[in-house]
Amino acid sequence: MDSALRLCTWNSRGHGADRLIYINKLLQQCDILLVQETWLHDWELNKLSDDDAISILGVSGMDPQQLLNRVSWHRASSRDILAYKEMLSVCLEVNKYYDDIVRAMRSSAEVTIPVCKKRGKAGWSTHVKQFQEDAIFWNRIWVENGRPATGSLSNIRRSTRAQYRRASRWVVRNQDKLSADRMAQALASNNSRDLWGEVKKKANKVRDKPIIVDEADGELEVCEMFKVKYESLYSSVSFNKNDMNEFIDQTQSNIMKMIPSSFVTSSGYTVNFLPMLNPVFGDVPPADSDQ
Repeated sequence: MDSALRLCTWNSRGHGADRLIYINKLLQQCDILLVQETWLHDWELNKLSDDDAISILGVSGMDPQQLLNRVSWHRASSRDILAYKEMLSVCLEVNKYYDDIVRAMRSSAEVTIPVCKKRGKAGWSTHVKQFQEDAIFWNRIWVENGRPATGSLSNIRRSTRAQYRRASRWVVRNQDKLSADRMAQALASNNSRDLWGEVKKKANKVRDKPIIVDEADGELEVCEMFKVKYESLYSSVSFNKNDMNEFIDQTQSNIMKMIPSSFVTSSGYTVNFLPMLNPVFGDVPPADSDQ
């Protein structure tokens, strides 16, 4: 009776001592072993087995020329990297597509990404907006008429621009006052939305921490100074347990004197108060009452 031929295949993914041991185990279970992806050259295929009785036949798929000229990035200097970037830019002609890429990115972002709106200055719409619109209007008229350097049109443009700049500078310098006035108006008109909007604007401002307080210089010295001050403040009033108990008893007695022990209802019934447990002062003794 003819015996069956045992065939086995295995994807090695490289070769080493551990894989050699596994190959020997596989050879004990089969007659022919097909091994792929050994990553060995033709002259290295004999490493697949250390048993001389086993015949090794095969062809390597590795390209020796490609391995010999393999790029070694870790050995590249900064000059090599710069030359590589320049060559890549030439090969890809990046400069030709740069403007189109940036334009496409900006247009896509404008449609899909939320924008961050700049907060307006307090009092801008009241004190500056009209001057701004006038300055823009007369500047456009001045441009459409050839940008004359002299004449009435040039004088009007110059005057409106000066008024706009003067008003804008005044608003910027008086932001605190204008903001306070707007908060006062919102409070007077009971407009809580505008009021808290102004409060949030002020609260979000970044303020620098003082680094010099009295004779303390630097954050550590300032913190240490406040530590000493607060320790002195907390220990400035002495605490005596007996005095505190006496104070509690006196307060409790005064409270009980204010509470009637009983009262008569409109129907003629007498209601007596029962002793109660005070959560702060403890058990409160019942006041004398007529049963």
